[in-house]
Amino acid sequence: MDVSFQQLYFASRLCRRGKRKGLACQRYEARLIDQLFDTQRALHLNQWQAKPTRCFVAHNGSKPREIHAAHYADRVVHHYLVPRLEAIIEQKFIYDSAANQKGKGTHFAVQRLQTMMRQYDAELKSGQAVFYMQLDVFNFFYSIDKPCLLAILARHLKKAIQQKKIRRQTARDYYDLARQILKRSGYVMTKSGQEKLKQLPQFKRLHALNQDKGLAIGNLSSQFFANVYLNEFDQFIKHQLKIKHYVRYVDDFIILHTDEAQLKAWQLEISQFLEQQLKLRLKEEKIIRSVQQGADFLGYIIRPHYKLVRRRVLSHFYQKLKHWQQRWVKQENQQSVIDLNEAARGELHSLVASYIGHLKHAQAQKAWQQKIVEFPWLASLFNFTGGSLQHKLWLKSAQSFNEQRYFFERHYPKSHLIIQKGYYWVLNESAFNALPHVFRQQKSIKQGQDLSEAYYEIPQQLLAALVRYYQCQAIAYILVVQSGYVHHRLRQRKLSLMVMP
Repeated sequence: MDVSFQQLYFASRLCRRGKRKGLACQRYEARLIDQLFDTQRALHLNQWQAKPTRCFVAHNGSKPREIHAAHYADRVVHHYLVPRLEAIIEQKFIYDSAANQKGKGTHFAVQRLQTMMRQYDAELKSGQAVFYMQLDVFNFFYSIDKPCLLAILARHLKKAIQQKKIRRQTARDYYDLARQILKRSGYVMTKSGQEKLKQLPQFKRLHALNQDKGLAIGNLSSQFFANVYLNEFDQFIKHQLKIKHYVRYVDDFIILHTDEAQLKAWQLEISQFLEQQLKLRLKEEKIIRSVQQGADFLGYIIRPHYKLVRRRVLSHFYQKLKHWQQRWVKQENQQSVIDLNEAARGELHSLVASYIGHLKHAQAQKAWQQKIVEFPWLASLFNFTGGSLQHKLWLKSAQSFNEQRYFFERHYPKSHLIIQKGYYWVLNESAFNALPHVFRQQKSIKQGQDLSEAYYEIPQQLLAALVRYYQCQAIAYILVVQSGYVHHRLRQRKLSLMVMP
């Protein structure tokens, strides 16, 4: 197989996006040139084979799933092949196939469904019933038939040769490499993971299936091949059944129509096609309801003119916030002491940002206010208004220390602020005035003045006494520490401790 070093290098750059802090990525990058040459040589000699995957059980809400993460060097090969196959095949995908494509995803699918519902406004206003049918493929990834998938892939490559998009040898190389990726390799797993794996039923365990069945969940190639496989179904929906209002995300899809009987007839034809052509079967659960009731789809309850967040999503958010609070929020002297060390701060920011990323696409301001009532400290650290999230943990980009100081003073105007600055700690005026007169008379304390208000600098050795006094007097305060760099001349400063009344 003819693969250049530059092509593999570019694939490695794609592969490392969002993973540069991972240990597997760092190990690979430490020997990058050797790794790429080894892969190139194996591909040239047609000796490349996938290494054992790392298997573990992940809990997606209430559903445990077996995940097979490919070896990092193999992921580079996936990032080499998949974009080349996408260039040939992806243009044939229908517009309303929303999964794992550039510019698409869950929010695209939700928006498309709501747009389709609105196209029935005239019928809804006249009192005519409009229904949706929601169906799902049973055990989709582990039910994919590999010989069938390879036959579909061969057909696409053959057509690309006829259209002179690629050479015949290139098509053969792509096909052979895809076949090698689809071959099942061994896997490694910890003992604790093996115990969790035993709890899964046999049909949800990849290595318990026939060699010709199943794609590993968790790989870029699997996501692409799944789209190629179900594109056959999409074409059947559009060109044979001629269904206009249809949207699919992976194996979950919804069809809209004004006639409930027509939906039921389509359901039988869909079931027959999936079983006969793709060797798949639908889940027994079939949902046919009025659109006014709302469709429970991809974490939202979708109605024609508004969306709500699914209760289960809010429940998961609550449980994760509660778990974080149990670990990092303590009650001392009738005060809440919030530990915002590097690990706690990063975990909380990722948690809130991910859920707000989901909430902001729906009418969720009321849900956010309920969370503030349950976790009062949340409002002190985050602000969610107008569908956007602002955190008060640190200022991402700043040009000076004073700009950072103004950021915290603006967000915490009535708080006693203590901000680290080199070997000194800067106190705002309220923090300084809360100290006893004897402490304020220390000669080592420097006073500064800017356009807003006075501030004070105390040396490092006085910090312990200052904090001890605040604690004894049950005085609330906020501690901001230096952590990393904004740029080579300015340290980053982030919230480290918050003591609230």
